[in-house]
Amino acid sequence: MNVVCPGLVNTPWPARELGDQYGRIAEMVASRTVTRKIVEPEEIANTILFLAMEATQIAGEVIRVDGGGHLGAG
Repeated sequence: MNVVCPGLVNTPWPARELGDQYGRIAEMVASRTVTRKIVEPEEIANTILFLAMEATQIAGEVIRVDGGGHLGAG
């Protein structure tokens, strides 16, 4: 079994929950990633698809899909 750990994902949910602060928070999160952007839903889906269809010998891994945010790039 593998685990996919996303960073902040650009979906309606965080925008709705954070309201007017969402833009500022998204910019702050993006500035602290290697890619300088937040994650798109398709990027999460592509990672899961890769693990399910192509990565037959990858097992027991935690795959972070956060643009390198866990590296503390900011």
